[in-house]
Amino acid sequence: MLICYNCGETFDEWEIKYEKEPHGEIRGHCPNCLDDQFGEAEECARCGKYYPPSRMAGAYCEECRADLLARAEEALSDVLSEEEIGYLANGLYAMGGMLRGKV
Repeated sequence: MLICYNCGETFDEWEIKYEKEPHGEIRGHCPNCLDDQFGEAEECARCGKYYPPSRMAGAYCEECRADLLARAEEALSDVLSEEEIGYLANGLYAMGGMLRGKV
């Protein structure tokens, strides 16, 4: 699955619109907005939506990761201090980058 970095449209490789440039180069374009800035999309394991890799934190999109951390903080608030929760949240964020695709 591909995603357009301009409009956010997701599409398959066969849907790319190809155009020959004046100097002879053939370029692919988004089928929705015809921008040439697109790339591989990653699917969020929680919500199932597709995002550019830069909007993913491990297996989750930014929004699902923030929700997960908020729910974890709420669940742990009875047994851990705010400082301990912050430490865990920062560690999980760092691990998300190291474990991209494995979390």
